[in-house]
Amino acid sequence: MSQQPESKRNEQNRMRTHSVAFRMDDNEWQAFLERVDLSGHQRQDYLIKSAIYQEIVVVGNSALFKKLDSALGALVDELRRLDEIVTEDDFPVLRIKTLLEIIDSLRQGEHSDALDDFMKRSFVKS
Repeated sequence: MSQQPESKRNEQNRMRTHSVAFRMDDNEWQAFLERVDLSGHQRQDYLIKSAIYQEIVVVGNSALFKKLDSALGALVDELRRLDEIVTEDDFPVLRIKTLLEIIDSLRQGEHSDALDDFMKRSFVKS
């Protein structure tokens, strides 16, 4: 009988079942390794924290506004459905934070007029 290795779990005791892969040239790889080393994190934790908890750089275009409209609509529906937000489930909170960062980035950038028009259209129909 073979023993299965113990599952890798994150700090909330959840299994990490998804993987991400991408390519780097030698200069990017060395810069990445240096940043990971200086951060004190493991590569995986460094990438997760960099991808999720850093400032979002937004390129405003019609596709982004469509995605934003869809995400806001789904979030509003979910918030209406919930009786309460459970603090152990940080996904809705993270989604709200992400959407607010995107909206704030658009508001501060060159797309603020388009964002104002979008917000008027988006919330008038609700």
